[in-house]
Amino acid sequence: MKEISYIPTDAYAAGEMKHGPIALLDESTPVVCVATNSPILDKVLSNIAEVRARGADELSARELRAGARRMYRTVRRFRPVVVAFLGIGAFRIAFDRPRATIGPQPENIEGAQVWVLPNPSGLNAHYQLAALSAEFGRLKAAVSAARRRHVRRPGTDPRACGAAAAAPAGSRSPR
Repeated sequence: MKEISYIPTDAYAAGEMKHGPIALLDESTPVVCVATNSPILDKVLSNIAEVRARGADELSARELRAGARRMYRTVRRFRPVVVAFLGIGAFRIAFDRPRATIGPQPENIEGAQVWVLPNPSGLNAHYQLAALSAEFGRLKAAVSAARRRHVRRPGTDPRACGAAAAAPAGSRSPR
């Protein structure tokens, strides 16, 4: 890419984006991400979301709604117990919920409990560190409770693999 576009380029492993290079990005920086179905896919997706968030204030309502439609497909595929969104304004627009508030939402997405949290960006003056910590603590407690209640169908537990998946009923697999 560098040779044909005359745009300075660098390649980073997905896990390295948060250790400096992301600070160099702005709205004019082209970013190409390759996300394969690997054990670290969730980390790659997290980094992609962080890169996208650097210009989130420039997303149109149409782009936010398109992202919401993609979110439904992603949740359907990975079936999390809880889905959390950062930023009440973007959530209200993306999901057409103008009266949404911070915290758990009355609706779910494909069976996953929905939470909206304040955006932890330094640009958010409404929530200081103590209030942010309290909201994220509420989410953590809700996720723990949801995990205890959630019953997975046979063969869908991502922690089960190899011999642990074949363990006899009633036995405990190592953690």
